[in-house]
Amino acid sequence: SVGKDSSFHFSLVSAFRRLCVPRKKSDEEKRLEHEMEPAQIEQMRQMSAGPGGAAPKEREDNPNTLAALAARLVNDDATLVVAELVAHTQSDSLKAAAADVLLAMAQTVDGRGKMVQQGGWKAALGLALHDDAEISKTAAWALAKIAISINPIMYPRRIDSNPESMVKPLLKLVDTYENELQAFEGCLALCNLATVDELKERMVKCGAWRTVQMTLTSSNEQLQRAALEVMCNLCTHDEIIERFCAADSQELRIFIGFAQSDDPKAVVAATGALATLLPVPEIGERFVQSEKGIEAFVEIALNPDSEPALLHRAAVGLKALFAHHTDALVGTPDADEPPAHALVVLGSLMMLSKVGNCPPAKQAAVEAIVALRQARPDVALPPHEAVAQVVERIKAEAEKRAEELRLEEEEAAAEAAAAA
Repeated sequence: SVGKDSSFHFSLVSAFRRLCVPRKKSDEEKRLEHEMEPAQIEQMRQMSAGPGGAAPKEREDNPNTLAALAARLVNDDATLVVAELVAHTQSDSLKAAAADVLLAMAQTVDGRGKMVQQGGWKAALGLALHDDAEISKTAAWALAKIAISINPIMYPRRIDSNPESMVKPLLKLVDTYENELQAFEGCLALCNLATVDELKERMVKCGAWRTVQMTLTSSNEQLQRAALEVMCNLCTHDEIIERFCAADSQELRIFIGFAQSDDPKAVVAATGALATLLPVPEIGERFVQSEKGIEAFVEIALNPDSEPALLHRAAVGLKALFAHHTDALVGTPDADEPPAHALVVLGSLMMLSKVGNCPPAKQAAVEAIVALRQARPDVALPPHEAVAQVVERIKAEAEKRAEELRLEEEEAAAEAAAAA
């Protein structure tokens, strides 16, 4: 009936929309809510109405009720209906309402697979390419939510719809977001897509690296981390590796900075990317020249509280460095004295070769030590006492940083309370 009679199309999608999408507020309402408390707004409304008072205010939509109704719509196959309506209409107003409904449906994590099966993903993809900015942004956000949960290889591939077509709308969402949640979920979606080589290629060609790199400037820690994880998945692409090798590149400095950040998950992401890149000789050489880079891996290796994932990354990274840059790490055979970092780097290998909670890290460190002894039998591992002193110093510095961070957080909380 959808293809034969269009008289009910808009009414049906509007009914779906009213079930699961909150009422849109005017710009004036948004401005007042930003500037005034709800009680003040209501008082002003009553005063403006005169002696008789204003009519009762429309009840606010309950987000939990809307979410439950959206989930019910997905379970009852409403996605099929919306997809058919979108496919048979030229009406922008219907498409706008359909985009809102698809976004509401995509909030239900368990229903995203069904949305792909029943054509909701294809409908959202078509709407994301619409000329109207509002429609395209809403649909792109729905796409992002779907792409977070779905394995990229599971999308249907057709001439008019394929997963590669998602890349541009998602990048545009990240680049022009209205709120940080849009950018955050857009980055999570791109991170998932970048696990497939064909999609990674598409992302690089569409300028994903630059778009996501600009997102790192956000002060939101979670958004920063999501952007960093996208970059980590892209950094094995040949074109991105060339960026790291360039003499004027800032990429390596960015990753080294995140490898020493206070966000544990960002450290895991950054050190994982570095461990993957360091076997490239040009990148390893620049990494060794940066004392901050070596310091990041050393702190992980010598910190007794480091988690296994970090220990593994540090061991693999150091193994790669010793394979290609031994002289830069421990000094040449004819040098008068070794570099300043030689003691801590060798001590790091010793510590990693004895870890009990991460066998892969232990194996990588042992292999690095064996290779070092074969290549440079003149290099002796430092005494245990010297390494222990370095460990204690690093532990004390970490405790000092943690205390400084705690004091900063308390001070910020006090200032916020005073401002309130």
